[in-house]
Amino acid sequence: MAAATDVRDQDWYGDDLSGREHTGVTFSRVDLSETTDDGAVFTDCVFRDCRFTLSRHTDAAFLNCTFTGCSFAQAVFTDCKLVGSTFDRCTFDLATVEGGDWSFVVLRRADLSRAGFTGARMREADLTDVRAAGATLRDLDLSAAQLSGADLS
Repeated sequence: MAAATDVRDQDWYGDDLSGREHTGVTFSRVDLSETTDDGAVFTDCVFRDCRFTLSRHTDAAFLNCTFTGCSFAQAVFTDCKLVGSTFDRCTFDLATVEGGDWSFVVLRRADLSRAGFTGARMREADLTDVRAAGATLRDLDLSAAQLSGADLS
């Protein structure tokens, strides 16, 4: 049986996605609120208008994924790998990132003012025009990050 390549309008609220692997899947309007996904791997996936509210991600990987119009309100990412992922028109109210590798991530124009990033590797991340006044940004590796127009005050 072939894996689904298009997941639409699903309610995965509170599901445990731990250990699952998805490659090349498009998720549209999927409610991932309060999900957990220890060790899950998403590669080259697209997330459109998905909710990650209060979700908990530990040692998970979102590799080269695209997130458009997604809500990460109060989501927690612990030691996760988001290398090469792109975020467009997403919200990050009270989202927390602890450790992990967010290198080559595109967060252009993102409002991170109510988010917290601690101890993450963000090498060569595109943080152009990011609004992070009031955010907690601590012990980050921002080597070669693009910070043009970013407000990190």
